[in-house]
Amino acid sequence: MRAGNGSGVQTVAMLTDMDSPIGKMIGNSLEVAESIWCMRGEGPKDLTDLVCRLGKATVVAIFMRFISRSGVYRLNSLDLYRLNLVIWSLATSVKMLFDKFSV
Repeated sequence: MRAGNGSGVQTVAMLTDMDSPIGKMIGNSLEVAESIWCMRGEGPKDLTDLVCRLGKATVVAIFMRFISRSGVYRLNSLDLYRLNLVIWSLATSVKMLFDKFSV
């Protein structure tokens, strides 16, 4: 994270339990494919949960950067509720795109 943030890229990390593997695939290209399956709802539960958490964190980071550049620095509970609606709407749209283009 230090390298990413130090070079101007907002970086977020999620720590996972390394006692057992996540998902069922081994190897970078197979793991990427398995992550895509998870976004379609076809992957193993442990990996699907992680992919969804990463996707939500990405959308939240993008949204927070957008609002901070817009001069908004404080969010109230209504703003957070609206943020969850935006995230849900985006997730639904992304899933529809994956379904439409069979990604």
